[in-house]
Amino acid sequence: MKYLQQIYESLSRGAFLSANTTREDAQNWYKDVIDNLEDYKCFFAKIGYRLEEGTGYLYFSRKEARQNLTDKLSRFGEWIDRLAFLKSYEPTLCAGMELTKSKVLVKIDSDIELKDCVRKLGSSTKSDEEIVGDLFDSMVRIGFMELVNEQSGKYKITSAYNYLEDIVNLITVPDDGEQEIS
Repeated sequence: MKYLQQIYESLSRGAFLSANTTREDAQNWYKDVIDNLEDYKCFFAKIGYRLEEGTGYLYFSRKEARQNLTDKLSRFGEWIDRLAFLKSYEPTLCAGMELTKSKVLVKIDSDIELKDCVRKLGSSTKSDEEIVGDLFDSMVRIGFMELVNEQSGKYKITSAYNYLEDIVNLITVPDDGEQEIS
């Protein structure tokens, strides 16, 4: 458990560790956790965190009171909108794919459906460029993508992006139109 402090600091802020990260330090953290998974799980459990493992990603969770869980689900609605936008941009978007803000903006200009989706992500006073910039910033901050080439503005989708898809896939809409969590 060589990177305990760094891993704790990252995960406790709500970030993810991804198997396909381009950051060498985070690659080392991820590998160390995977190599010592039970030790890390036991340690973090003692301080109130559950170390969760998804398809190529790790994150912290906590047992939540029902009201806190309801609030979290409400806030997750923003991520559902972001995912809907990204899937409208590129239906096959997945971990490992690369994209740039400039290509997204070009497609927004030529696609009415995408233009409608981007408007749902930001206020009416923001430009498409500002909304896309905010989207990319939030995706980087939490660990769903990384800037891999600053000069070209190229970003890479990390394995943590699978978390968004995994959560959305848990949501079912029954015949009466009410949403449920399965």
